[in-house]
Amino acid sequence: MNSAAFGIYYLGFPILMIIGNPKANLTLLIIGWVLFLGGSILNTVSELLRKPFKDNPANKGKLYTGGLFKHAIHINYLGDCIWVLGLALISNNMYSLLIPLGLIFVFIFGYIPKSDDYLQNKYGEQFTAYKKKTKKLIPFIW
Repeated sequence: MNSAAFGIYYLGFPILMIIGNPKANLTLLIIGWVLFLGGSILNTVSELLRKPFKDNPANKGKLYTGGLFKHAIHINYLGDCIWVLGLALISNNMYSLLIPLGLIFVFIFGYIPKSDDYLQNKYGEQFTAYKKKTKKLIPFIW
């Protein structure tokens, strides 16, 4: 599924940019770049903060709930949604908004339930306690 998603990003956005509105909206372009950079940073930083914990043998069998993951179980997926939305805005084509919308649906109805099942099976009570106090994707909302 990841390969298909990246194929859509790397082919879909450039094609939509070519056939997009030739009059670029500077405001949307700026917002798009801010979202692209912010989402990329959110995704990357969340993973980089988790890496030392996962690499430490003393943490084997322990669920990581620190760093940015204390705000949402799948905060890295939120970063993906934000940077893809940024690219959609940069493309200056309203149809490109279907790509981040599709990604959100894939996360909500595919990746998140599968990931939650995996985490529940692997970490049991640790994950049960974590998900009771932590939002799934969007801090303070859901």
